[in-house]
Amino acid sequence: MDLLIWLGPAALSGAALIISMLMVGRRVDLLGEYSVELRRLNFAVQASQEEVSRILEVLTPLSSTLPRLADVNLHLCQLKRQQNGIIEKLNHLSPALRSVQELRVLVDGLDGKAARSIEKLSAVSETLADWTTRLDAADAELKNLFALEAIKSLLNETDLDRTPEVMGR
Repeated sequence: MDLLIWLGPAALSGAALIISMLMVGRRVDLLGEYSVELRRLNFAVQASQEEVSRILEVLTPLSSTLPRLADVNLHLCQLKRQQNGIIEKLNHLSPALRSVQELRVLVDGLDGKAARSIEKLSAVSETLADWTTRLDAADAELKNLFALEAIKSLLNETDLDRTPEVMGR
């Protein structure tokens, strides 16, 4: 009987020891699974870091072009102002050109010095007409330039003040 008294607690201790070993084994298995998962995540983070470095390599040259875009915007604003000036000059020159052409008809009836003076005026009128044609061509080119979607979107992004003469035509 004495042996049974010692054998009961020994069996209980052995059973508790076996259960605790099984629990420790399960915990070790879980830790192994977690470490495998951590390694997989570490590889994913490294791949992401490599992608970020590649993206930065691509974006670095682009950051140097941003100031150049501001220069393009400034140039477009200057072109817009010049176009407005050209349109204004054309509006002032059109009536003068008509009156010079009317004078040209009168030149046929005049003689001598007055006729030569009017011939000179006629030459000036032709030069003026040539310049008007050139300005019309430049105006048409500028209108086509400002009609491009890329230029419109760039102007819209910069919130430039629009004038009806330039954007409305």
